Amino acid sequence: FGDVFVRRAWKETGLAPEEAGQWMSSGFSAAKASLWAKWQIAPLDASRWLLHNFDSPQEVKLWMRGGFEPQEARVWAERCPLPLESVIQFRKVGFEDADLAYRWSAVLQLPVEAARWHELGFTPDETQEWRELGFFEAHQAYDWKQRGFTPASALREFNS
Repeated sequence: FGDVFVRRAWKETGLAPEEAGQWMSSGFSAAKASLWAKWQIAPLDASRWLLHNFDSPQEVKLWMRGGFEPQEARVWAERCPLPLESVIQFRKVGFEDADLAYRWSAVLQLPVEAARWHELGFTPDETQEWRELGFFEAHQAYDWKQRGFTPASALREFNS
């Protein structure tokens, strides 16, 4: 807190002296510390996220609420370029692989629906084929598939 302007900047953040000290020792300016503290993100957490090129505390807070660590969030951000809310939903319904979640998102918009098909052993391509022929319910397609039908043969049988 050497210089008068620096002291004033830290005082204006409203942070307790001990907390301000933690931010300072983590290499944050008063302005940046204030921004991250506003979102109730601790100095060490903020540093970890910044190391992975996440510089928006608001976005980081969403990733954190979704249960992501910085390194895995970076992987998901790069490999599954969807709105963050969708990424979090894919994760919540059980998708651990960002690439797979992204492939499913091209077939089904709702992560919970993608999870239904995926849990029954369908790939995104298979799901698309079944759905293109009118089999929109995962369990319906699964029943046909279990009886040895392909989407085309199931449609013929259904229409006969």
